[in-house]
Amino acid sequence: MNARSLLAAIAVSLVWPARTASAQVTDAASAATEPVQEVTVHGERPQPGRQEMTGEEVKQLPGAFGDAFRAIEAMPGVTPLVSGVPYFLVRGAPPGNTGFFIDGIPVPALFHLGVGTAVVHPSLIDRVDFYPGGYPAYFGRYTGGILSGELARQPDRAHEEASVRLIDAGGLVSTPFAEGRGDVLVSGRYGYPGPLVSLFDPNVSLSYWDYQTRARWRPGDHDEISVFAFGSYDALYSRDNATAPMQELLGIQFHRVDLRWDRQTSPTGSLRVALTLGYDRSATSNGSSLAPTEESIEDESVRLRAEWSEHLAPGIDARAGSDVVASPYRIVLPGGGGPDLLGGPQNIATFTQVDVSGGVYGQLAWTPAPGVEVRPGLRMDVFTSRSSTGAAPLGIENGYERAAGAIDPRLSARWGMTGWLAWIAALGVAHQASNIPLPSPGLQFSQLSRGVQAAYQYSAGAEVKLPLKFTATVDGFLQDYTGLADLYESCPPGESTCNFNGRAVGLEVLVRRKLTERLTGWVSYTLSNTERDAFNQGHWIRVLSQYDRPHVANLVLAADLGKRWRAGARLLAYSGLPYSTTTGTVGVPNAREPPFFRLDLRLEKKWHALGGTLTLVFEWLNALLSKESFGTTCSGFGPNPDSAQCVPQQIGPVTVPSIGVEESW
Repeated sequence: MNARSLLAAIAVSLVWPARTASAQVTDAASAATEPVQEVTVHGERPQPGRQEMTGEEVKQLPGAFGDAFRAIEAMPGVTPLVSGVPYFLVRGAPPGNTGFFIDGIPVPALFHLGVGTAVVHPSLIDRVDFYPGGYPAYFGRYTGGILSGELARQPDRAHEEASVRLIDAGGLVSTPFAEGRGDVLVSGRYGYPGPLVSLFDPNVSLSYWDYQTRARWRPGDHDEISVFAFGSYDALYSRDNATAPMQELLGIQFHRVDLRWDRQTSPTGSLRVALTLGYDRSATSNGSSLAPTEESIEDESVRLRAEWSEHLAPGIDARAGSDVVASPYRIVLPGGGGPDLLGGPQNIATFTQVDVSGGVYGQLAWTPAPGVEVRPGLRMDVFTSRSSTGAAPLGIENGYERAAGAIDPRLSARWGMTGWLAWIAALGVAHQASNIPLPSPGLQFSQLSRGVQAAYQYSAGAEVKLPLKFTATVDGFLQDYTGLADLYESCPPGESTCNFNGRAVGLEVLVRRKLTERLTGWVSYTLSNTERDAFNQGHWIRVLSQYDRPHVANLVLAADLGKRWRAGARLLAYSGLPYSTTTGTVGVPNAREPPFFRLDLRLEKKWHALGGTLTLVFEWLNALLSKESFGTTCSGFGPNPDSAQCVPQQIGPVTVPSIGVEESW
C-alpha cells in the first residue's frame, strides 16, 4: 500500500468502516456533562463576526451531550459531512482547513473517533469562539473557519466532579495550594462504547481515552508560570467473523505539553512567552494476527510563540506576536521487497519530511466614536518543507526543499447604529499550505509541491436586539478559494491528485435566547451554494461541490420545568448531497439525494445529594431513528439522464440513547 492508500484508509475510517453497500455507522456523539456553574469570563471585547457560546449554554443544547465544542454543529455556516459525525465544512472549506485551538494551542482534532466525544473534559472549557471567516490576525495558516476553546478559570477552592454514562466515565479534581498562589487540576475520561457499537456491527469495536492536567504558580504579583498537558487516544478494532479475535485496525493519538510564562508589563498590558511540544500519530493495520503489517504517520512538533498586548490610549488596544513551529513528519510504509514466509513485507520504507513555518502578526481594536469599532490586522507567514534524501520509497518524491510566503490582511468592523441595531462586517485573506483535507493526527504535513491554498473571505450583515432577550444576526458571505487539494476525483487523466478552485456564497441567520433562561429558543439557518472546478470532457468547468447542501437548519427549544427539572429538543434538517445520473458521482451533478431530518431530546433532573449536586441526564441523539443517504450507486447510463438506475446508499440509523449520572462537589 502506498502513501495515498494509507491516507485513504484513514479517511474512510474517520467516517466509519463500511462493511456493506448500506453502511451501518455508529456515532455516539456524546460526552460527559457537568453541573451548572456560574463563571465570570475575563477577556477582550467580542470580535465582530464571532459567534460565542459559554460551556454552561452548550450544556443545555440537546444532542451536544454537554460538550462545548459540539456547539459548532448548530452554528450557521456549518455543513455536516454526515449527521452525528463531528467533521464539518465551514462555508464550503474542507474539514481539514478549519483550525482547532484549545487555550491558544493548535490541535489536529477536537473529537474522538466515531462517537464524537470531545477530547477534553467539558468542565475545562469556559466558552467556545467560532469564526466562520474573516477571523483575527492572531489566528493563521487555515483557509476555513476557526473554533477556539478558552479554558475556565480554576475555582478558588477545591472542586471535584465525577460522571458515569453508558459509553464512558470521567472525573475532574482541582485544588489551590500555597494560600492561593498556585493551583493544580487533573481530569480525564475513558470510553467503552464497544458494546453499543456491537449492536450495529458485532465485528467492529471502539475505545478511547483522554487526559488533562494543569498546574500554575504565581511567584509574584505580576508573573504566572504554568504547564498544561493533555492528550487523546482512539482505537478502532475489527474482525473477519464472530469467532475471530478483534485486531486493531486504526489507532490515532495526539499529545501536547504547553509551558508558558505570563507577565503583567503594565497596568493595562501583558506579555506571554510559551513553548509547546507535540506528538501526533495515525496508524493503520491489516488486522491480521498471522502476518500483521502497520502503516503510520507521526509528527513530533516544537512551537515557540510570544505575544504582547497593551491598551495604548483611550479607544485603542494593540495586540502583536510571532511564532515558529517545526514539525518533522515520519511516514512508515511496508517496503517493496516481496513477502516473507508469513506473507508479510520483507522490509519497511521510511520517509521523513520536516515542515518549518513561522509568522508575525499585529492587530488593533480602535473605537473612533461611540458605538463604532474597527479592527484592522495584518499577518505574514512563511512555509518551508524539506524531505529526506536518498532513494524515494514507493515512488514518493524525495530530496526536495521548498518555501512559500503569504501576506494576509484582515479587517472587521461593528457600527452600533441604534441601541438595538448594529452593522457588522469582516473580510480578510487567509493562506494555508496544501494539505490532506482531513482532521486527523499526523495528516497536517504540507504538500508545497502543489503550492499554497488561499481563501478570500467576505461577510456583512446586521445584529438586532429583539424583545424577550432574543438576539438575531443576519450575515451574507462570499468565500473564494484557490489551490484546494483534490484527492479522489475530477482530476485530468493520469493525475490521481490535483488542485482546484471553489466558491461558497450564502446567507446565515441566527436567532437565539440564552439557553440558561427558563424558556428559550434557538434557530439557525444557512442558505448557501458551494461550487468547485472539475475536469470534465477535456476541460475545467464549474460544478456543484459534492458536499453542497443548500439548506441547513437547526431549531432548539428548551424549558425549565420547575423543581430542578429541565427539558429540551432539537430538530436538525438539511438538503441531500448532489450526484450525477449520467456518469455517476464523478460527473456533473444533476440530481440530489433525499433531505435528512433528525430529532434530539434531552431531560435533566438535579438533587442536593452526597454532599454536592447530583444530576441525572437522559439524552437521545436521533430519537426518530432517521436514516441518511450518503452516496448513490447508479447503473445503466445512457444518452438520456432518466435512463440510469440510481440507488441511494444509506447510513444508520446513527442513534445514541444515553443516560448518565454526575456528581459535583
